[in-house]
Amino acid sequence: MLRFALTLSLTSVLLASCTFELKDTADLHRRAGAGDVEAQWMLGWKYHHGEDVTIDAKQAANWYRKAALQGHAKAQWQFGFMLDNGTGVTKNKEEAVSWWLRAAEQGHVIAQNKLGLRYLKGEGGLERDHVAAYAWYSVAANEQELSALANLMNAQERAEGQELSRKLHEQIEANAEQLEAQTKGDL
Repeated sequence: MLRFALTLSLTSVLLASCTFELKDTADLHRRAGAGDVEAQWMLGWKYHHGEDVTIDAKQAANWYRKAALQGHAKAQWQFGFMLDNGTGVTKNKEEAVSWWLRAAEQGHVIAQNKLGLRYLKGEGGLERDHVAAYAWYSVAANEQELSALANLMNAQERAEGQELSRKLHEQIEANAEQLEAQTKGDL
């Protein structure tokens, strides 16, 4: 019963935190077509997951891409995910990494974690780089992978990874402040 109440409470918080009212799909299309980034992301999500519409991976990728181009971190992650898997778009792991980097620089934890993994394995057009992997895992606070990776590194590499992680944290904070200032300017 407690789990149900917590789930219900969390769902309520998430729905209340949306920056726009969820109206019918036609209204979302109108708003997305007019450039509303949140509506574009939501349409991508709806087409991706089949909520109130038929699942359509091409439409999902199209709307995610539009929102991603406007700097929407969740859309950047999702569009990268679709590129990585070839869902609704031509598979392109290198381009997926570039979208994940954009999302990661805005603080998207899953994208940060995925970059750590790609650096660790040397995938998606990235060279194998334990220092960069350590830094991204650290930024994402993925302690399990971070501990495992630290065992593969010497003390100098760990120190370099920690310094790079500090710089990435500073960059993410600066990006957040800039985004907040832009948002206030738009109001």
